[in-house]
Amino acid sequence: IPTYASDLKVDKLVVPKFQKYEMEDSTALGSDALAKIATYNAEVDRKNRRLEEIMLDYPLGYEFSETASDVDIYNQGYQFVLLTMHGSGKTIKEMLDYEVDPYETDYVTIRAGSTLNTLPVDAVVFKYYVKHVYTQDAYLGSRWDADLTWEQALQNFIFHMKDILKVQ
Repeated sequence: IPTYASDLKVDKLVVPKFQKYEMEDSTALGSDALAKIATYNAEVDRKNRRLEEIMLDYPLGYEFSETASDVDIYNQGYQFVLLTMHGSGKTIKEMLDYEVDPYETDYVTIRAGSTLNTLPVDAVVFKYYVKHVYTQDAYLGSRWDADLTWEQALQNFIFHMKDILKVQ
């Protein structure tokens, strides 16, 4: 649905946190693999701190969650979950049923702060959207807001949502 869920004004949004990679038995792994996992897990902590900082700009109710499972979210009494896609802009547009012009070479993203940014259609981007867990409706937003980093894409999504839903 190419809009924002107006029910977010009354229902809290569930925001899944980044998850650490955990293994029950790591004895089969070499020291290089264990070091990569440790580096990845340290990055997860940084990402979660950054996620918390960005969400401070979200003007409506939200809760962080360790799960993105629809069943868990619904059973906890929530209706909406924030999700992200990561891939080429063209692929994401096709998957989310945006109109795709086969002759386009760039997509225009309107960034938070109303600046325009052009990205090649094949650039790998992040795109946030909100899903209603019961109906499975995906609220994509009314403007293309994908960007090169998850942080910028999330800031873009919040910026446009606040504008369209008239919330500060």
